[in-house]
Amino acid sequence: MNKRWVVVLACFVSASLIYLISINQQPTKADNNSIVPFNTSALLQEMQTEVPILLPSEVTGVNSSIEEVVTGFLESDADKRYLVSFDYGESCLGASYCNFGSVSGEYITDKTLNPVENLDILFPQPLPDNVPQSTDRPGTVLLTDNIPGFFIPWTTAASCTEARMYWRIDSYQYYVGLECGSLEAVTALANSTIANTSIQADRDLSSK
Repeated sequence: MNKRWVVVLACFVSASLIYLISINQQPTKADNNSIVPFNTSALLQEMQTEVPILLPSEVTGVNSSIEEVVTGFLESDADKRYLVSFDYGESCLGASYCNFGSVSGEYITDKTLNPVENLDILFPQPLPDNVPQSTDRPGTVLLTDNIPGFFIPWTTAASCTEARMYWRIDSYQYYVGLECGSLEAVTALANSTIANTSIQADRDLSSK
């Protein structure tokens, strides 16, 4: 074997090893089996919005093999909207490979996406037979405090989308989402978010 082929083979082996190591280091998406506490204190100090903030006290569907702390990455749009992504580790910053869900709230305007009226966009049907999608069906779900929610199952495009639960309170629309999440897991996350009424008291204290 001449030197050129030795160099080519060595480069191929090195690249293969780097790829395998990177794959093993990437977190697996939510498996819907585990529940972890969600620390909202740091997020509340960053949030500058007039939208009443709802955040879960715990996050359902977290892969139990991941050792990194589950953190939140905040995006906000002035006073009208907030979005917090659920991340594995503080360095993720909402990137898709290490993010597995989100929670959002916004003031309802004529541009707000109505999940019922836009079901064909959020959950397009039919899909080709070889495209994976959830076996759950979209529809209305009664959440805690008798709040009607609307569930959108996950499907796949370039990657697995979030299964989401939408609901409205007064002039605001909220949703929670888990990538490849089940109806059970997303409903539990929505109920945790609605029931976490202490969040506003904590926010008031953090602003003083």
